[in-house]
Amino acid sequence: IDLYLDQILSLVASAQKEGAEHFADRQLTKTMINNYSKDGLIMPVKGKKYTREHIIQMLLVYSLGLGIPFVISAVLIDKLKSAFDFIKKNYKTVNMISGSILVLVGIAMMTGWLGKLLSLLG
Repeated sequence: IDLYLDQILSLVASAQKEGAEHFADRQLTKTMINNYSKDGLIMPVKGKKYTREHIIQMLLVYSLGLGIPFVISAVLIDKLKSAFDFIKKNYKTVNMISGSILVLVGIAMMTGWLGKLLSLLG
């Protein structure tokens, strides 16, 4: 069965209400589908109806767009674990250095040295 774009959007919206309420603000929109087609992520539409293959591709791209940020976050958190372990181990030193930098930047701002430094860099 081929469906019109509005039918697809209402079908996806009703399925989201039932199963994935926390993604309610990430609705599939006409603009998103048009961009998927323009970017070559789904097959171009002939006429105004979308085939089963179109719908599968559309939902796959949409789902990947929702899921990939979580996968990237998990990978980055795992890679940053060693940095966090270093900070925990040397917390007092890191705290003193970052506090000193903060005080120095504040003094540089008050005296106008920060503006002079930035003008040299720009």
